[in-house]
Amino acid sequence: MARYDEDLHENPFFNTLVTKYNIMFSEAAEKKWMIFVPRADTVPRLKLNKNDFENHIFRQMAGDSPATLVSCNGKVCAISGDIMTTEQGYKEQRSVRILFEECFYNSRDESYQVFCLEQPLEGTLTDDAGAVVRMESLEDCCNYLWRDPVNDRVKKSVDSLLGFFKMERGGSLRTSMDAASAVYTRAIQEVLKIRRYQSMSQRNFCKLAVETYVMAGLHKKIFKEICFLVAHRDSTLNKISRNLTDIPPEHLGIKAQFRLSLPQAKKVLCQLNQLPSPLEKMNCLKQCVSVFTKMPLEGHFDALTADELLPILVYLVIISDIPNWHGNMAYINNFHFSRIGVEEFAYNVTSFEAAVEYISAESSQLASTDWSAMFTAVPRHYPSSNMATEKDSPVSHFFKAVSEGDVERVSTLLKQSEEEARAAKDQLCHPLCNCQHCTALEDRQMDDSHRVTVFSRDVDGRTALHIAARIGSTELVSLLVENGALVTATDHHGATPLHLACQKGHQKTVLLLLGEDSPVNAADIRGNTCLHFACSNGHKECVKALIFHKDHCDINAANGQGDTPLHNAARWGYANIVSLLLEHKASTTIQNSRTETPAQCAQSRKVQDLLFQARRKSDGELVRSVSMKMKRIQPRRKADSLSDTTERHLKKLFRAISDDDANFVRYLFGWSEEEEVDGHSGQLCHPLCVCEECTRLRKTTALGSNLTVNTSDGSGVTPVHRAAQLGRRRIMVLLVSHGATMNCKTADLLTPLHLACQYNHKDFLCTFNEDTSLLWTPFFPQDPRTGGFTADREWSGC
Repeated sequence: MARYDEDLHENPFFNTLVTKYNIMFSEAAEKKWMIFVPRADTVPRLKLNKNDFENHIFRQMAGDSPATLVSCNGKVCAISGDIMTTEQGYKEQRSVRILFEECFYNSRDESYQVFCLEQPLEGTLTDDAGAVVRMESLEDCCNYLWRDPVNDRVKKSVDSLLGFFKMERGGSLRTSMDAASAVYTRAIQEVLKIRRYQSMSQRNFCKLAVETYVMAGLHKKIFKEICFLVAHRDSTLNKISRNLTDIPPEHLGIKAQFRLSLPQAKKVLCQLNQLPSPLEKMNCLKQCVSVFTKMPLEGHFDALTADELLPILVYLVIISDIPNWHGNMAYINNFHFSRIGVEEFAYNVTSFEAAVEYISAESSQLASTDWSAMFTAVPRHYPSSNMATEKDSPVSHFFKAVSEGDVERVSTLLKQSEEEARAAKDQLCHPLCNCQHCTALEDRQMDDSHRVTVFSRDVDGRTALHIAARIGSTELVSLLVENGALVTATDHHGATPLHLACQKGHQKTVLLLLGEDSPVNAADIRGNTCLHFACSNGHKECVKALIFHKDHCDINAANGQGDTPLHNAARWGYANIVSLLLEHKASTTIQNSRTETPAQCAQSRKVQDLLFQARRKSDGELVRSVSMKMKRIQPRRKADSLSDTTERHLKKLFRAISDDDANFVRYLFGWSEEEEVDGHSGQLCHPLCVCEECTRLRKTTALGSNLTVNTSDGSGVTPVHRAAQLGRRRIMVLLVSHGATMNCKTADLLTPLHLACQYNHKDFLCTFNEDTSLLWTPFFPQDPRTGGFTADREWSGC
């Protein structure tokens, strides 16, 4: 239906009917007949008679088809969709479009329907009547404004206004609105110099067309700034939605008949960021909703209720891959200056806003949902004849137990399977026997599709280890690995268990899998590495675990679309991850398949500034001469020097302490959460000893490259010093419980207590004073930097 709107109270046809032919009008309203009104600029002035009004008031005769109407004077019309065709009784056959309908109430609060027609059903048109303008895209608006070559001079003036426009960097939303509105007003003034657009019938079309043309011209200068202003809200929404992308539509209560149309609606919605004007963006949202409101249900059209629409839109927002929903909503609501058709689009825009807010408000509930139903599907390796009974098979129960995190049940099922296999072997005459009895037993074992193993797969090709990694159960992961599960196994999408752990942000599981030599740079079928997954979903702790792993992590790996992890982090607005990647030399110049650099993908000013600063720093680095370098080198004693590997691991350790990341500290030292080592010597019992403590010590050495709790850097700063300086009590307890020395001194003779006092960690100190198990020796050494001040004097000044 063409876009058209007018105030029917000002329509001369409708006003004449209400005033001059009030009896006819009252009867029609009372009996709920349908009143059809030609649009205002098609009604002949001073030529209306009673017959004209009787031609436009209809009732449905009993027994007739709903599509056949009879007028007050006995003439017949047929309706098909939004087209009304004159038939019996009219002078000529005429097909007229129904533009819109409105509900009115009379003095007795009785409702009646009024329909606006493109032109009268009979009679002549006024001289200035024309076809209804269709205005749904930038192209439509350009054709309306500039189709006449005479208008080229005005077009050049408007283009000049757009060319001189400059957006103030860092301005507020109000500033942006005022600046764009001023350009829009000037453009309207220029266009209204054209006589054809000065009539009342064309003015609304003119306003909407000019607005669309102006905003399309300013889009590149304004839209990015609007997104920057709401980037923090988009970043929060993105982290929620990115971690819900595998939510099943049935969980949200979406009916089966609507699920079939979800891919089509997503395809429409994905065009949102490519559309430059508010009009086109609103039409995009309308078309997306129309996919469901106009679909046939059981042979007829049923109205879609608001309760059914909201979960559909929630699901579409989650899977749409649009990183700037709040930016789009702000742009639509605040830069539609003409307000033409705002009522028509209000419902669609408001519905999408409600969906966005619902995701933010209900994020904890959605995130804590039990997704076990997703992983209890029938395994793929069963014979087809057993498909009906496979749901109750041991393998199905095994996957169900894994998805529920039931460690005891999983262990029991694996042991039962092993015992059955062992019992079958015991029935053999001897291990190499080929008699008929033994051959039958072996064949039965080989053909047993219900046998539970760690290599069994579900319908998506996922092993039990994939599922355990995805739900973040470290106990299950350890159990499965001990039973021979492969950390290199891939599912149908080429994802390893490490991919799924990074996707869901389970840092402990990531560290555990890395410790089992899971391939850190493995890519799925789309080229995404584990680092791509962690960056896309905003899991900084997993990103850190991957980057700091002993195996080299390819920080600039590109996926099938040419996106690096830095592209993903920038696109979704995760400034903390962008900063971490840049610290580890992620490239800011790599372009993806759309020739976009990470800075061009950024939806946040903070992210964009980080990328620009890194680019300038990289471009501005000067190569200093060797002699200048030698002058700046500070010699240090051989005894104090560290190997490059140990120094690198020490930096990782200090970074983990700064982030208060106890899990990563344990990983670097090779400690488990349960073990407590009180002051171990750090020496092997003998070179070949395989006791539990020596095994742990060897693992620690392998991970940390001779890193110990008392290792210090060139300035004598140990992990305990760093924890005291930053007030990291949890990590201090962890270090002390594993033998860290509390009275160690830096090169400046500072103890950890000096630093805790200096940086005013009162709660930190009070806690240590109360906890005698931490062996905090109560003496106060002198601090040479303060002229002999002691730690107690520093504490007294806190």
